[in-house]
Amino acid sequence: AWLGEIEALKHPFSQTVMMLPVTAISLIMAVISFFLLCKIKPRKELWLIARLLAVGVLGIGVLRGLASAGFDVGVNHWPFPAERLDTGERFAGPAVLVAVTGAIGYIITGVALLLSGLKGKWPGRLINLLALTGFIIGTFSCIGFIYHVKEFYGILPYMSVAPTTAFCFMVFSLGMMFENSDAGFMEAISSRNSGGRIARRLIPVGILVPFIFGYIRIALSLKIPFSDELGVAALNTGIVVVFLVVLWILAWALNRSDELKQKAEEQLERQAQLFNITPDAVIYGDRNFIITDVNPAARR
Repeated sequence: AWLGEIEALKHPFSQTVMMLPVTAISLIMAVISFFLLCKIKPRKELWLIARLLAVGVLGIGVLRGLASAGFDVGVNHWPFPAERLDTGERFAGPAVLVAVTGAIGYIITGVALLLSGLKGKWPGRLINLLALTGFIIGTFSCIGFIYHVKEFYGILPYMSVAPTTAFCFMVFSLGMMFENSDAGFMEAISSRNSGGRIARRLIPVGILVPFIFGYIRIALSLKIPFSDELGVAALNTGIVVVFLVVLWILAWALNRSDELKQKAEEQLERQAQLFNITPDAVIYGDRNFIITDVNPAARR
């Protein structure tokens, strides 16, 4: 988009800040590094390339963080001259600067990539915590732009990043958490037990329902004037009703699962009783002709 001066790609959403070229470069480096680290047995040279890319992402995040603090070394102008970057992720001021949340996001991404591939549970847990932080940053920024939060353009412009950048943070963070699904809090969510199944159903609902009802509340307040108290009451009532319906559906599904499980256990118990009381000798064995169980008649 920047090389070809394609405005439609530079501004995918009207009246929003743009993703800087250095941001796109950082994301490409992070994706390549993550792809190489996700290979089952990467070659040594590929592993080294992945680490170097991760260090590059971390370094860009640190430099952009320093730029936000006033120590600008020109990282936000890479790879184009400053004259071409007259718009983009910026502070209120003459210089094109990076949002604080963006710098934090790249630092988190770089550290998480450097931890990838290390053995043990603790690296996976730290990666998931870092990825969760990145996901929260991206979600906060996306919701802020969708809700048209005025503070993003007023007293808190340093908290805003381009919506495309925020969305990339969300997707990349989810990918890292899915890759480390056997560590930390993701271990419970990805479990095949009842707790994991409930979590996988409730998490999307917990994210989407408040977001959708909040957007509806804002949209209605722009067309139909009503008090903030009424809007908050209607918003909370809608969320409560939806969650009650979801909980009822989950309760019904769990009860149904428990009933089927109980029937299976009763059938196994009847088979065990028949196995013990039958007067004929019954011997169980595996494919290696090793006896695994015998009934009392066989013992006699």
